[in-house]
Amino acid sequence: MVIYVSDRATLANWPFAGEDTHRSFDRDELIAAIEDGGFARNEITVEPVSLPFGVSGLLGTVVRQP
Repeated sequence: MVIYVSDRATLANWPFAGEDTHRSFDRDELIAAIEDGGFARNEITVEPVSLPFGVSGLLGTVVRQP
């Protein structure tokens, strides 16, 4: 499974992306949310990604181990 989220550092600069409309994550929080979904830490990889216009994001990859 692959998950993309905009990094909290990016969303903090957007006036329309407040807590009432957006859920933001940093790396550790994304890992914790995936773990809360039933995945083990060794099944999760999170890497930073850079997008146009100064947007930074996090790309989470989850591979279920047998």
